Parts: sequence; C-alpha cells; structure tokens
Amino acid sequence: MKNLIYYPNLPPIPDHLLENVKKIVLERIENDPPHPNPLCQREMVVFRGNEKLTGGRYRGDEADDPLQQWVRNNIGDDLAPKAQVRIASHGEKGNLSVPHSDASRDWSLLYLVDLGGTNVETIFWQEKNQPLRRPNATFPSSYDDLIELERATFPSHTWVMLDSLVLHSIENMESLRIAVQVGFKDGSNTLQKIWPERDWSQLEVPGSN
Repeated sequence: MKNLIYYPNLPPIPDHLLENVKKIVLERIENDPPHPNPLCQREMVVFRGNEKLTGGRYRGDEADDPLQQWVRNNIGDDLAPKAQVRIASHGEKGNLSVPHSDASRDWSLLYLVDLGGTNVETIFWQEKNQPLRRPNATFPSSYDDLIELERATFPSHTWVMLDSLVLHSIENMESLRIAVQVGFKDGSNTLQKIWPERDWSQLEVPGSN
C-alpha cells in the first residue's frame, strides 16, 4: 500500500527547542486540567470479537512559542486551524490508541521525542465496504470490520508524514509516547513542498460514513 507514510527530508528540531516538550506534557499530567475537546475526555472503546478494548488517553497540548515559530519558519505556516503545532501524547491510562481518523487534521507530520516502548506500531486499516479516506473523527466499533493495510514502527527524532484520514491505531505502548505534531488540511500548499513526489491532484476525497 502506497502513500500512507512518508519520511520527508526536513531539518531536525534543535535540541534546545525540545527541552520543554516533555516538561509541558508532564506538568499537564500532574495538574490534569480538563481538555477543551470532548473527544479527548471520553473513553475510547473498540471490540475484537467479544473482547472490549479501552484506548489510552490522547492529549494535544500547545507547543511553546519558540517551537511554534521554528516550525512556521522551517516547515510551513498554512497549518490546520485547530491542529497547528501541538505536543501529542498517547498512552495515558492504556497501551492502545484505538483505530480512528484524526479529528482536526487531514495530514499529520510527526517528530517523535519519546517512542513509548520498544515495539510500538502504527497500523493502518480500511473498514470493509467503506472508502480508504474517512471523515475527521471516525471511530470504528470493531476490529472485526477492519482490513489491515500496513504497519510501521517509527524512529525517534525523525519526521514522518501520515495520511491521518486513513484509519490508524497505535499499539503496544509501554509508556507515554510523546511527539511534536504538525497538522495540515487537504489543499495546504506546504504538503506539496514536504512530499514533492506525490501526485496531489489524485488525492481521494474523504468518503461519508
């Protein structure tokens, strides 16, 4: 399966800008304020046969101003309005991020700071009798309805681009998984710069549920 994952040739984030990334996440966990997005508050559940699986909590915290500005200067500034530059953390209260399409972005550019385990896999799925790309915030109810397309283990401190409207899960987390996450919507001019080899004119429009 092509065009789900891409490793772009982008500059690494300088170490001095990464110093606050874990600090922001750990301070937020300690204080545990309610998240403004109700999707990040509710329990995410998926079934595998008769087994009920509960996903760990996802949070997207705003990156500090220096990191925000570095991304805009070095990556691009036409970012998804509600996603922008965030510090993503998975794995609170669970080792699974259930299959989903992202809620506020169509494309996710990730720079993993903490992998969250030795064999954490991102797995892409297609739901039976449904299009490949789905509307934002699609959450299938059962693995039994899904066909596996591709799985990958991403390295740390390396940029990776995902088509985040394709259903995907994160599995085998052993601890907190932390990444700088940059969100884009379909049609962003920066996508062509990040992934110049792709034919963006052939992009599939997300299908309805």
